[in-house]
Amino acid sequence: MSLCQIRRYRISSALDDGRPLSRSLQNHVDGCPGCREFLNKSRTLELRLAPGDYDPPAWLSTRVMSQLHSEQPRSSRSILQRWIPASAGLAAMLVVAVAIALNPGSEPAVEEAPPVALGNPVPPVDPTAVPESLERHAKNTLGKEFQDLAADISGARRFLGASLRSTLPGLRSN
Repeated sequence: MSLCQIRRYRISSALDDGRPLSRSLQNHVDGCPGCREFLNKSRTLELRLAPGDYDPPAWLSTRVMSQLHSEQPRSSRSILQRWIPASAGLAAMLVVAVAIALNPGSEPAVEEAPPVALGNPVPPVDPTAVPESLERHAKNTLGKEFQDLAADISGARRFLGASLRSTLPGLRSN
C-alpha cells in the first residue's frame, strides 16, 4: 500500500466526517497531482450526492415502488426450518444433562472391548520374572489413575447437577 493510498483514505475520512484536512495532509495534496485530483473528485461527488431540492423522475419512483410491492416478505417458516435442527440438538443435550443430574448415584455401564487378534502374538510373561516392586508400582499407578478418573467424573456430575438446578428451578435437589 502506497503512502498516497493511505493519504486518500484520510482525505475520504475527513470529508465523510465534515472535518478540514490536517495541515500535513493539505501540504501533501498541494504537491501531489493524484491526491489533488482525488480530493476534487470526492468533493464533486459529495456535492452531487448531497440532499437538496432534487425530485426523482416519476418513472423512477414508479419503478422503485412497483419493485418493493412485488417483493414477497420472508416467511417465518424458513427461519423455523433453520432452527429445528439446532433446537433438537439442544433439547437432546438438555435431556442427557437432566438425566445425569437427577441420577447422580448410578455409574454408567462400561462395555469391555472385544479381543483383538494380533498377527504375531506376544508370548506370556512368566509372573516370577517380573520384579515384585515393578508389579506393585503398576497396580498402584493404574489404581490411582482410575480413582482420579472416578473423582473427575463425579465432580463433573455434581457441577452439571448444581448448574442445572440453579438455572431450572423445578429440578429436585439430591
